[in-house]
Amino acid sequence: MKKYYTFIFCFLTGISSIAQTTYIPDSNFEQALIDLGYDDVLDNFVLTSNISGVIDLNVFYKNIQSLEGIEDFIALEKLNFSYNEVSEVNLQQNSNLVSLIGYYNQLLEIDLSQNLLLEKIDLGANYLSEIDV
Repeated sequence: MKKYYTFIFCFLTGISSIAQTTYIPDSNFEQALIDLGYDDVLDNFVLTSNISGVIDLNVFYKNIQSLEGIEDFIALEKLNFSYNEVSEVNLQQNSNLVSLIGYYNQLLEIDLSQNLLLEKIDLGANYLSEIDV
């Protein structure tokens, strides 16, 4: 009986680790991730294990409207999403960010209060009325 429970535990643990995905609703953002080799199917999901270790992400000039899912890039230090159509971005989980470049988007406000390591911020040519640092 003990072996049976051990088998079930290992099987269920294996399934849960395989199934961890990050929702990427913007097809252009996901296509950029496919082009960079972090994903292989345009289905609104990417394996979280494929992106959690990414340190540098350049997705400029990709017609991206939403960076939803960026919060699972937990190791991210450098992000460049310039020349897109992003109007909001949640970077509160990206506490390792050192460099943030996002000029020529449609940002109205941004909260960077959790990004204590930021050394470079370039958000020019947006519609920012509020930056929380």
